[in-house]
Amino acid sequence: MAADHSPRFLRLCEQARTEIVEVSAAEFERELAERQSLLSSGREPTELYFLDVREDHEWLTERIPGSTHLGRGLLERDIEKLISDPETDIVLYCGGGYRSALATQSLGKMGYTRVRSLAGGFRGWKESGRPTVLGEPQPELSHFRHHVIEGQTMTPKHIIVATDLTELSEPALRMARSLAEPLGSRITMVHVLEPAPTPPGLEAFALEGMPLDWEERLLQGRSEAASRRLADTAAAESSPKVSVHWRLLQGRMPDALLEEIKSLEGDLLIVGTHGRKGVSHFLLGSVAEKLMRGATCPVLVVRPTTH
Repeated sequence: MAADHSPRFLRLCEQARTEIVEVSAAEFERELAERQSLLSSGREPTELYFLDVREDHEWLTERIPGSTHLGRGLLERDIEKLISDPETDIVLYCGGGYRSALATQSLGKMGYTRVRSLAGGFRGWKESGRPTVLGEPQPELSHFRHHVIEGQTMTPKHIIVATDLTELSEPALRMARSLAEPLGSRITMVHVLEPAPTPPGLEAFALEGMPLDWEERLLQGRSEAASRRLADTAAAESSPKVSVHWRLLQGRMPDALLEEIKSLEGDLLIVGTHGRKGVSHFLLGSVAEKLMRGATCPVLVVRPTTH
């Protein structure tokens, strides 16, 4: 609340509010309803990004449906990776409307001409009785081209599923099928075969007559095994309603996958997470986070239902 902030900070925020455009929760909600009406009539509204600029722990605890997270500390650095067109509609929110006012002012100085701050922020939204989302983010997306708020239908035509060929990827593929079947969408599974690290002591074995092309043979064996697994899965998952294809790439995640999304012209990427907490979640979730930052299409993150 305002009482928790220092006078100098409040003066800075009040000055920023005189230089920006604010939108009330009621106005923004009406705007989203209008966008949904356009979608329902077969027309496509202009792009709109709804960004939560709070700290990570605030975002993970509870947030507004349909928003995505780009914290205040990284906003200026990373905004162009997410939104390159300075005339794109952007709405920012924070806890009470102060940090988002400063962020809106800052983006304006960077040349973004259609950025607004949600008046009252998250607290104002919640206190007015509007819906919020608890816990780890799952299907929320920030790109409003294909959807408006959580629970409404997306309309992707080509769904890319990132798979590591383990059971952890199965929920992502099931989600892709559930979206693709009613829409007649195409699914492409993509697996990235990363270079295998040299096992400790293997160089010594090489001196004892091990073939010089052992690395090439190992990679070929891994590639053949992955190809068989992908082909079998695609055949098993395909149906008269859904066509499932696959791609095997060699390279490093997430860069190789991001480039493939562009070449495939995918309009939705679905990835799975390990659903863990603490350090394991941080390490294993970093790839999904990088994909969300760098993908040219919306990203849907799916957690396993049981751990």
